[in-house]
Amino acid sequence: MFVVGATARAAAAELATEIGATNTATLAEVTAASDTIITVVTNDDAMRAIFTADNLLAGAEGKTFINCATLSPGIHREVEVAVNGVGAIRSGRYKLIEYYENRTVQLFDLENDIGERNNLAASHPEIAQKLKKMLHD
Repeated sequence: MFVVGATARAAAAELATEIGATNTATLAEVTAASDTIITVVTNDDAMRAIFTADNLLAGAEGKTFINCATLSPGIHREVEVAVNGVGAIRSGRYKLIEYYENRTVQLFDLENDIGERNNLAASHPEIAQKLKKMLHD
């Protein structure tokens, strides 16, 4: 199965139709539907765009990325920081995700919120702090 996604949505839809692939609405959906993600980008800004906001890194654990692009060395370093820029830990029913770029955290109660939709970091700061400490120790 082929999955197509792009920041240029119209081009992605056209390509998907042409090759009989699944067209996704978001880049995160590309990652969710794929085991291997092949990126083909034209410049540093395009590379930056696919790894920020709606991005290919959402749910990327265990996925294989193949980058088919000729870019500046600096953008490769930026992507490496983005890839390594998220940490997570689970302890009992709770899971904490920390975004290193801006040091924000999300806390989820997986017993009551398996879909990780209700961020409890503000309402349970003591649990968030404990898990963050565990993540860094």
